[in-house]
Parts: sequence; C-alpha cells; structure tokens
Amino acid sequence: MGQYYNVVIKNEKEYKGYDLSLLDSYGKERYTMAKLTEHSWLNNSTMNTFSNLIFRNPSQIAWVGDYANDLEQDKRPNNLTTEQVNELHKMAWGKKKLKMLEYHPLNTKFLLLVNWTKKEFIDMYNYTQHNTYSGWCLHPLSLMTALGNGLGGGDYHGTDQDLIGSWCFDEISFEADDIKEELINKDFKQIYPNFDEGINKN
Repeated sequence: MGQYYNVVIKNEKEYKGYDLSLLDSYGKERYTMAKLTEHSWLNNSTMNTFSNLIFRNPSQIAWVGDYANDLEQDKRPNNLTTEQVNELHKMAWGKKKLKMLEYHPLNTKFLLLVNWTKKEFIDMYNYTQHNTYSGWCLHPLSLMTALGNGLGGGDYHGTDQDLIGSWCFDEISFEADDIKEELINKDFKQIYPNFDEGINKN
C-alpha cells in the first residue's frame, strides 16, 4: 500500500507537526499528494513553502512516513534511536491536530541547503543542473530527511538511495549562497546527491 508523509520540525525545543496541505493566497485549502515522490519536486508550492519555513532558521526536520514506526532497528536512518523514531511518529501521526502552512513560497534556485549538524551543504543551483531529468527535479530536502522510505508505495527507489533519510532530524536551513566560502572555511563539505528514479534525460 502507499505510504503517506507528514512533517515534524523542532525549533527552540518545541516540536511542531505539519500536514502537507496549504492555505493558498486566497485562504483556500490546497491539497497536496502525500506520497514521497508525489510531492517531492522542486518548485512545487508545498516544497517551496516548507523551504521558506527554514530559510535562515536552522531547525531539526523530518519527513515522517505513516509506516515509519515499523522500521527495523538496523534500517533506521541517521542512527535514530527507538525513542526518537517513536516520538517523531507520534508527532506526525498521533491524535494531536497538525498545523497547516499558509502559502509563502521561497525560490531556492540560488540558495544553499545547509546541514549544521553534519557540516555539509548542497548548492541548489549545482544540484538542479545535475538532477533535472525530462524537466523534473526531485527535491533534496524531503528526500534527505525522510523517515520510513522503502516501506510503502510512492517511496523513492533510485540512485543514491543510501542518502535517503541521512539528514533526518538534523538541524537544517536554507541560506543565501554568499556564505558558501565562509562555510568551506569552517570545514563544511559540499555534497553532490544524484536522485534519479530512472527518468531519461532530455
């Protein structure tokens, strides 16, 4: 069966759970398909709005699948403990009402996606140039922070699959690319994920 995802963000010691629906600029709810590879595309309204939420705002973030609490211990990404997985799943799929974001998109084309925990970053312009296939580009934010990938339909199966979830619940933010040299001087490493599900290049 298909697996659906909600998002958990922790900032200043407070957990917040979000579903993927948005209130658009007219105040109307906009439904977002919740399977991982249905919504994890660059420049769609959902991904751009979540990107804006962490722009210059480092936060721990996880894209949590509804089957994630069934993950075997040796398959949990990013060395997450049983307690962490259970807490994230409870926040994403428990009885507590989830928040809905208002539509405030962020163009990430010339930004850096920075992992402050691992001291790594992705140059989004470079990433887009090398990960666009037939006009489509998978978004690294949701893929790198996914919890539960591989347990249901609509999950990611493709190149660099070992990177899926490798940033799960690390402290992450989008930053202007003018800090790139500063990051490198502080021993941050630029990484080059290649996310392709077999779509042929143009």
